[in-house]
Amino acid sequence: MEKKMMGFSSFLCVSGLVFFIISFNTVRAYQPPRATCENCIRGLLDLCKTYLVGEVDRPHPSCCFALTFAYQNFDFTRHETRQTVCRCIRKIAVCDQYKPDRAKKLPVVCFNIPFPVPFYPSDNDCEQ
Repeated sequence: MEKKMMGFSSFLCVSGLVFFIISFNTVRAYQPPRATCENCIRGLLDLCKTYLVGEVDRPHPSCCFALTFAYQNFDFTRHETRQTVCRCIRKIAVCDQYKPDRAKKLPVVCFNIPFPVPFYPSDNDCEQ
């Protein structure tokens, strides 16, 4: 009986160690999500569309919260991230016919967020 308990204790220790190693490596390997049209930018812009095309006077609160989330969670210090987001916004803004004056005001109207990419970017804006 004592050998069975000792074997079970060893199994628990090894299992715990494996779990700890996997958990530690997962936490260390975390990278902020990459900004792409497919994952977040399209969703963010869909929440803001009624304001951006001029259908309503103020953006819906969900638009501002999504904008805040994107600002806080994407790594805008990376040139690649800013460029990807900019190109995506440009494509959607032109396709959905955003009003440039509304697009420029969006970050200010939404909690005065210093969003690093314009919401109606020119081709030059996306190269910086």
